[in-house]
Formats: sequence, structure tokens, C-alpha cells
Amino acid sequence: MKNNYFNLMVIVSIALAMTMVFSSCAEDDDSPQFMVSAVINSPSVVEVNQEAILDGTNSQTNSPNPINYRWEFLSRPDNSNTTLQSSSSAIASFIPDVEGNYVISLTVDVDGISDSREVTIQAVGGGLVRIENNITSNTRWTPQTPAGQPDYLITRNVSLSAELTIDPGVIVHHVEDATITVTTDGLIRAIGQSNNPITFNINDETSGSKMGSFIILSSDARNTFEHCIFKNGDVIEAQQNGRFGVKFSTFENMLGGIAAVGNAEFVTLEQNTFIDCEQFGVIGSLSNVAKIDSESNFENVPNAVIILGDRLESSGDTRLNKLNGTNEPGYLFDRTNNFSIQSNLFLSAGVVLRFKENFVLNVDDGYLSSEGTQDEKVLMTSNNIAGGQYWQGLRINSTNANNKIDHTIIEYAGNSGMDLFGSNARRRDTNVGITRNGRASITNSTIRNGNGIGLTVGQDGSLIDFENNTFENNANFAVTISASNYDKIDETTTYTDNGFNGVRVEHENISNNGNWTKLSEGASYRLATDIEIRAEVNIEAGTIISLEENVLINIIEGFVNSTGTSGSPVTFTTANLDAGQFWRGIRIASSDARNNFEHTIFEYGGNTNIILTSNFLSRQTLVGLMPEANTTFTDCTFRNSRGWGIAIREGATVNSDFATVNTFENNASGDIEDYQ
Repeated sequence: MKNNYFNLMVIVSIALAMTMVFSSCAEDDDSPQFMVSAVINSPSVVEVNQEAILDGTNSQTNSPNPINYRWEFLSRPDNSNTTLQSSSSAIASFIPDVEGNYVISLTVDVDGISDSREVTIQAVGGGLVRIENNITSNTRWTPQTPAGQPDYLITRNVSLSAELTIDPGVIVHHVEDATITVTTDGLIRAIGQSNNPITFNINDETSGSKMGSFIILSSDARNTFEHCIFKNGDVIEAQQNGRFGVKFSTFENMLGGIAAVGNAEFVTLEQNTFIDCEQFGVIGSLSNVAKIDSESNFENVPNAVIILGDRLESSGDTRLNKLNGTNEPGYLFDRTNNFSIQSNLFLSAGVVLRFKENFVLNVDDGYLSSEGTQDEKVLMTSNNIAGGQYWQGLRINSTNANNKIDHTIIEYAGNSGMDLFGSNARRRDTNVGITRNGRASITNSTIRNGNGIGLTVGQDGSLIDFENNTFENNANFAVTISASNYDKIDETTTYTDNGFNGVRVEHENISNNGNWTKLSEGASYRLATDIEIRAEVNIEAGTIISLEENVLINIIEGFVNSTGTSGSPVTFTTANLDAGQFWRGIRIASSDARNNFEHTIFEYGGNTNIILTSNFLSRQTLVGLMPEANTTFTDCTFRNSRGWGIAIREGATVNSDFATVNTFENNASGDIEDYQ
């Protein structure tokens, strides 16, 4: 009985305790929740022996009870003995006794809840000059303090409407966002020395803040920054008709380096260095950024140079120099559609051009000369390869014979159809396009990773020289040319991993005498449209010409001399045997006795009839001779025709041993239809 009583008492005690706990929790939940926030207002720079006021009166709380304040030093310069005055009041102060940074904290609390903030105040030598007003009369800034200390402090936005000269060694500090604007009536000449530069900086580097811009509205070409150091700032920018030059200067940890927008102009840009600029080093029109010399350097700058505007207008010769530094610094075209070159543009060895998605670079007038070297190629590429973005490509409209692409890499283009023929229905996705009447040389260059064709030469477009190029990993044809360019293709150019490894031939007729050259191993020509030949054409041994379905070669004037060998024949064949497609055939009307086919293979043709007489007599045949034709065939093979191997109309002339010195195999209608 006693034990039962004891157990009952324990249970009752636990229940009472739990009730008290829950009751206490309920009371806590109903209690008001207060907040407190510390706020400090203070100068960021003061002079030694001048009082620094620390104002915490803007600290806030929602409690009805008063705020308690506690100020204290977190750090002081060595040898400083200063103390805080009124350290438990809303407003405190101290007098810095040596130069350097003073770090002070404010802790506020109310009802047991607290918050803290800290501030850094820089104490500078007593000679510091505060610039608190606009500069309206000619002024010279000279060193005011011991070396290494700031001489001038820009405390607000300042307008310069007179001439300001800054001497070597001067250090200018800005409070956060403080900007100097050189008005149309102003002039700034900040000329330091290599061993005694002029420095512009934020007043407290540890704050992470930025000083404001230099804005140049003055068109005076004497605006100059030479041997200057800019740190922790926004940008040095010419606007409207502003002009300035920069030489031997450094821009470090800036949002941007220097800029010329609108009609503004860089007078000169020489041997400058850009380090850790967040957005860009230099920004301006192409003619402006072309003033960057080959000695300038860009270190860890994501967009070294950004090109504004939509054209390079006629202004003589313009040259872009290689940009030195890390991260393959290059020129980024800012536009998202197109840029027109209307003058002469030279790209030096090592130049890198970057383009946004769907951008097309047009050479409209003058010419483009892109001249890399074996060791330092010019590179034209997408600005976002990792994002799978392609630019549209390089389009050459200019008829100037000086257009030259040499030792140049052009990649990741062909994003959308380029108009090369004056017809939207015949647009081409291509890395490089030469339009109607456009002219260019392409040598020792690589065209790769295109979303369509590597190179397209439009109808009436011309290749002046084409040699020793590389086409690789283009999704469609490696090269597409108009027929008149047949004799410009060389044997040393290589074709690897393209949608079609070789040269597609389309449009026009052949009226220019020349050699039809064998392509490199494994590559072939592909004829896409009917072609008329009215010239003297020599086809080299080993040349492979494949023809799309129902395509006809019509030899009307001049002659074709197809000279293969037993080990390296010339071959005319179908472009798509796997799909069962046959080409139409070769019709010979030319009476030139130099028509000659030796060690040549004709196969998989005869798809539809070829008209062979004036009264429209026609035959399905690999080769058809019209009455006036004069041709020699030796050691040739005619095989796998859907019709005849060869059809010879009355009046045509062939070698007398024709039937015995050639080979005929598997021709559906027969080997020779001879109406002699």
C-alpha cells in the first residue's frame, strides 16, 4: 500500500512539473520580440590631430527602452596612444595621433539583444588638400605630404572647367563614387614619370568600394594621362566629342579600364597595362581601339577589348594589334547582328576576334587582310563556345583583290543562313562566305567546327588564291564553290571529319582555262548542278568527280583533257550510290580535237535521256557524242550505266580503235550505240 502511494505521488509531481513547463513556454511565446540595429556615421579620412566624430544616433530599435552604446578600438596604428571620448554615448570621438587606419566598433544593446558594426577611418598627414569645390581656374597639383601619403582627397563630384596640371608623384584619393568631369572648357594633363607615377585610388582600399569615373567631355587633344596608376575605380571615359590619350599607365581592380563612346576619341593608347578589371580593359569603336599598341598588356580581364558600333567607315588603313596577357585576350564585337567593314582593315599575327551569337562580319568596301604566321595565327571565334553558341560567319562582299585570309583560324560559325546570292531562298549556313562578285585569297588557314559549310563561294564570287588549308569538323560540306573556281582548288588542302570531305561545285559555267586538280587523299568534288564547259580544261590524274542525281556535264566549246594513269584514274561517279542515285551523263558537242579521255572511269550515270541531235534525239547514256563532237578515248572504263555506256551520233569523230582500247561493263542498254 505504501509503494502504491509513493508511485502515485511521483506521477502527480511529474504532471505538475510538465504543466509548469508548458505554462512557461506559453508565456515565453506571448512575450514581445525586440530588435536593435547598429548604424555608424563617420568620416572615412581625417587629418592627424583633427577630431574624428563617431555618430551612432541613427541606430534603431523597436523596444520602448533606451539603447546602450559601447565604442571601442579594434585596431590602431603602431605607436598610437589616442583614446575614445564618450565611449558609452551615442556620439563618441577621438583624435588620431599618428597616420594610418583606425578600426572602431560600435555595439548597441537593449533588453539583452545586441548588434555590432565597425568602421575604418584613415588618418593622413596634415598637408592633405581636400577638393570640395568645382575647379574653375587654372590649377596645378603638386606633392603636399610625405611620399606614399595622399596629397589630394576628392570628397564629392567635381567639375573641371579650366586647365588642371598634375605633377609626378602626386597621390589623389577619392571617396566612394566621387567623379571628376572634365567639361567642354576643361583640360587635364596628368603626366607622371616612370619612377614617379601619379596615383588615383579610393581613399580606403580595404572597404571594397570604388572611386567614381573620370568623364572627359573636352575635345582638347592635350587631355593626357601618362605614367599614371588607377586603382579601385569605375572607368576613365570620354563621352560626346571628348578626346584623351593614355600612355605607360596601369589600371588595376577597376570595373572597367578606359572607354570612348559615341563620337569620343582616344588620341593615343600606348604601353598600358590592365589588371583584374572586372568588365573590360578598353571599349570603343574599331578605329579607336585600333590605337592600342602591341606593347599593351591585359591580365585577368574577361573582355580585354570591346568594339562598339556597326561599321568601320572609310578612313584609310586600320590595323588591330595582338593583345598580350592571360586568358587569350581578344577583341569582342559588342553587336549581336552585323558589322560592316568599309575601309582597309589589317589583322596582325596573334589577333583574336570574338563574336556573339548570330553575328556576321561583313567586308563591304576596301578589304580585309588577316595575316597570321605559322606560330601566331589570327583567330576568329565564338564568344561562348562552352554555351554552344555559334556566330554567323565572315562574309566578303568586297571586289578588292587584296582580301586575304592567311594563317587564320575561323571557327564555330554558321549559326544561321548567310545571304551570298541575293536570294533568301539560297542562304547558306557557313563559316566563310564569298558573295556574288566578292573576291578573296585563302591560304594556310583552318576553317573548323562550323554549324554548316566551312567555305562557300557564291555565284560570280572568286577565289584569287587557295592553298594549303585545313577543313575539319564542319557539319555540312567542307567547301562549296561556283564552277568558275574549279581551277583554284589545290591538292595540299585537307578535309577531315566534315559532313562531306571535299568540294561541292554548283552554279555557273566554266569559261576560264585551267587545271582541275586532284584533291588530297580521300576527298572528292561533288557536282550539284548542270555545268557547261566553254574553256580548255585539264583534269589531273586521281581526280574524283561525283555528281548528284541527274546532273549533266555539257562540253560545248574548248576541250576537256582528262588524263589519268593506270594507278590513278580520273573518275566520274555518283554522289550517292547507297541511295541508288545515278547522275545523268556527259554530253560532248565540242569539235576541238584536243578532247581527250585517258584512264578515265565513267560509272553509275545514264539516269535520264540526254538530247544528242538538233531534232531532239535523246538517249540514256554515260557519255553522249553529238554530231559535231571530236574526242579520243583510251584505256577508259564505261560501267554500270542505266542506259548505254556511250552513244555516238552520226558525224561525231572518235579514235578508230575506240571499241578495242576501252572497257565496258554492266551497262543496262548496251555498251556502244554507234550511228556512224
